[in-house]
Amino acid sequence: MKIILANKFYYLKGGAERYYFNLKKLLELHGHEVIPFAMHDEKNYSSKYSKYFVSNVDFSKSGHALKKICRTLYSCEAKKKFKQLIQDTKPDLIHVHNIYHQISPSILTVAKKYNIPIVQTLHDFKLICPNYALYSKNELCEQCKKYKYYKCTFRKCIKNQFWASLLATKEMYFHKLIRIYKNNINLFLAPSQFAHNKILEWGIIPEKQITVLPEFIFRASRMAREMTPSPIVGEGLQTFATSAHQPEKHNYILYFGRLIKGKGIDTLISAMKNILDTGTGHSLYLHIAGRGPQEKKLRHLAKKENINNIKFLGFLDQDELKKQILNSRFIIHPSEVYETFGLSILENYNLNKPVIASNLGALSEIVENKKTGLLFKSGDKADLAEKINYLLQNKELVQQMGENAKQLAEQKYNPEDHYQELIKIYNNLVDNI
Repeated sequence: MKIILANKFYYLKGGAERYYFNLKKLLELHGHEVIPFAMHDEKNYSSKYSKYFVSNVDFSKSGHALKKICRTLYSCEAKKKFKQLIQDTKPDLIHVHNIYHQISPSILTVAKKYNIPIVQTLHDFKLICPNYALYSKNELCEQCKKYKYYKCTFRKCIKNQFWASLLATKEMYFHKLIRIYKNNINLFLAPSQFAHNKILEWGIIPEKQITVLPEFIFRASRMAREMTPSPIVGEGLQTFATSAHQPEKHNYILYFGRLIKGKGIDTLISAMKNILDTGTGHSLYLHIAGRGPQEKKLRHLAKKENINNIKFLGFLDQDELKKQILNSRFIIHPSEVYETFGLSILENYNLNKPVIASNLGALSEIVENKKTGLLFKSGDKADLAEKINYLLQNKELVQQMGENAKQLAEQKYNPEDHYQELIKIYNNLVDNI
């Protein structure tokens, strides 16, 4: 089968891209021809199809207002280039991932015209929420339910800016008016039951048009390392020698990910004030790997709270991050936003590491409480500290949870089962289009 995989970024920017590249490799391993469609970017991996990619637009920078408006609502450039890609490659199916803003859903009408089935994996809540996350003003937010998207503008949910929020509001109403997703996507794939239920709760699409397909993880082996390209070495990359930067091997817990609002990192830092002595003669450290706009505030919080056993490691490449995970006691995933899945948790499981996670969104589906990790009440630093202390005092339980976690990843989230489920979906759509 010949498949177009469309995603706005063609480099490892986040969890959506990691799944995208894992899926690309999985399909290729099963003999399918995979054709990427994305946006030009200097960080992109090379592709013989890059001539079809749309021009770059950076929404994080000011200027080019008209270009941003056109790209957000309906990109004629993307539509034209996608049409040419379809004509030249003649795909059997199109699998869309994140195309909002940088590509726009204009490409969906092209596929419909050529009678090519389309599936879309929902990596976030953009289908129902103007700012993707159902999170605004440092709290969970569902005020736009029942098509009240205008509240995004009044609350300035996008970057706390009126004009950016107004554009997002117009985008939602425009795409609802022309039903561009509902009328052109044959099937939506929700990575979790939570995401599936939340989308249905908003009444955007009928139940028959969405199904659950959890993500997968390759086994931690040499073969698995070849599945996903290594991150591009860019500005801010830091690597740390184990002996020089780890105060005590296995005497730290780890958070890794983007340092942005809603990830609960401030709650985690505050919880470190209530961590008991580990019995090793050394203080337990918290390692924070990653970069983002909240880094300065988080460093200030640690200093203000006089918490000295926190190390900010910056952005780590894939191999260095793997070392950090392997040498940690366990991993903390303190998210305070609804997650549609939790691929990073599976990566920890793959390395025999249990996870302490908040009880929000899909995380409670992936973390089996007291079996592969512990769940704590989101935003509750006292509860988080209690869970951390509990695992610190029960080393044998940590080891058993790690073994359970790896077993769960191999049994429930393995690539072969994922492929078999996905190919059934593909074949059914192709046969009945």
